[in-house]
Amino acid sequence: KGHFENLYFYTIEKSKKDNIDCFWGFTIVSKVWKNKLKFNVFDGIIYESILQISSTKSLKIIVNSNESITRKIGKTARILFDFFRSKNRIKKSNNLLVKLTDLKNESEKKNLCEVYQKWKTNYPEFVCLNFDLDFLNMRIASNPMNNYRIISLFSDKEIIGYGIINDKNEIAYLLDFIVSNPIYINEGLSSLLHYVKQNSKSSHVVFWATRLNNYSSQIHELMLGFGAKLYQNNSMNFVYKNDLEEIEKTGIHNFYLNALWTEGFKI
Repeated sequence: KGHFENLYFYTIEKSKKDNIDCFWGFTIVSKVWKNKLKFNVFDGIIYESILQISSTKSLKIIVNSNESITRKIGKTARILFDFFRSKNRIKKSNNLLVKLTDLKNESEKKNLCEVYQKWKTNYPEFVCLNFDLDFLNMRIASNPMNNYRIISLFSDKEIIGYGIINDKNEIAYLLDFIVSNPIYINEGLSSLLHYVKQNSKSSHVVFWATRLNNYSSQIHELMLGFGAKLYQNNSMNFVYKNDLEEIEKTGIHNFYLNALWTEGFKI
């Protein structure tokens, strides 16, 4: 009946008057956002790397299912193959200390924000979230809907990176992985996943992010090296419109899109 479009156009005009310059989102109905709402639409740029870190929970589900013996045997073989393929590839580094962050500790939270700022200086062209203390408290520490944990990485007692995970279900989502210096990305991610494997009840870890961005693409490639499988997510296409010329010039590959942008979607 057009009610959504009326509400949408009213909201856009009201937001512009409040000095909002950029509007973005994720959608499965790309044609509506492109043709009716005049957004820039980017289909098929989001990927999920899915890494199996435990076979126990998946095998229990298969055993208790009503499927035929043949299908159970086939699924069991695939699960064990995926598990043993990644088992010896994820290793804890002797050079890094891995520690769960206390999100009630103001000093530890400030350290996370400082790491993020150092990371941003390495990629000044990126369009990314403003991960400051207010954002950290609102989205992570005080979130009533999701149980996020932040795992910090230390080298010589100095924090050099962190990963944000939500692992309260069978699937653990790695929402973001940040290192202050690119030299730590491989060693740090391996140590982080090793920690999750040892301290989580989840059977899989999923990294959800654009593959066009060079930083998130590195994480996808490392996940593949650890034994993960990569899938294109066609139900979460990125859309945006803006009045800022500099965002148009930067290019979609410089949008650092990951699961932290998606509040609520499976995460």
